Amino acid sequence: MLTFFSLGLVRGLIGQIIGFAFGYGLVAGIQSIKDTEVNQNLAVMVGSLTGAILFLLFAGVFTDWLKWAAGKKAPMRHGPPKYRPAWTRYFS
Repeated sequence: MLTFFSLGLVRGLIGQIIGFAFGYGLVAGIQSIKDTEVNQNLAVMVGSLTGAILFLLFAGVFTDWLKWAAGKKAPMRHGPPKYRPAWTRYFS
């Protein structure tokens, strides 16, 4: 089970769900505070945008870039992860 959640695709989908809920809730919350009707199209759009960004973040796409931006050395890795089957590189 731990191997299943270590795949980047699975982590990315979890991040997408969290990001969508956060973005949708943010828009709905702000519009509720303003006592206006919730604009569903805007809420879905912002939720989809934050979901896509968190998908990439949780999947590990930004890992090397964030290390580089912080001034740390980003290692060059090619091929499948160590001690994992070769097919996992397509989902990590």
